[in-house]
Parts: sequence; C-alpha cells; structure tokens
Amino acid sequence: MRLSACVFIVIPLLGCSRAQRQDKSPSTGNVANDMLHDLNEQQQATHLAAVVEEGCVGTRAFYMGIDAQHSAFWGVGCENGQSYEVMIDNMLTEQRR
Repeated sequence: MRLSACVFIVIPLLGCSRAQRQDKSPSTGNVANDMLHDLNEQQQATHLAAVVEEGCVGTRAFYMGIDAQHSAFWGVGCENGQSYEVMIDNMLTEQRR
C-alpha cells in the first residue's frame, strides 16, 4: 500500500498519564504508543485520523513498528481511500536529549 503523506507528531494522546493507563500490554517505552495499543482498532483509527486532519475519517489503523528512540509508526486508512503514516515521538526520550 502506498502511503499518500507522512505526518510527524508528538501527541498527548487522550490526555491520560501512564499512571491512569490500565496496563493491558507491555510498555514500549512510548506512553502515547502504549495508550494507542490499548484501544480497539476503530478508536485507534479515529485518534490517528484526528491528528492527520486532511478530511480523513479513519476506517482502519495499523501499527508499523517502533525505532531505537522509541518513536512509534502507525498507519491510518481513511474513508476517502487515502492512507497516512503517523510518527509518534517519544516525548520522554526527547526530553533526555
């Protein structure tokens, strides 16, 4: 699948802290990524589409991986047929640099 755009972001996802998160899955070292993993696919797509904007109404979300600095990569598919890659920076790593 060809991604039509690339969006790099730092998001305070859901306004939730790590302490408020129910530990459903192991930590990836990226709090926002961990919270996205805890959501169902439709909720993931909705949150990722809101970040992308571009008229995207999210229909699917797919996790693409995480790099050595704990930046996470997700894809979101939109109702209009477009797909976007979203990078979620690890804010904790960025603060330590």
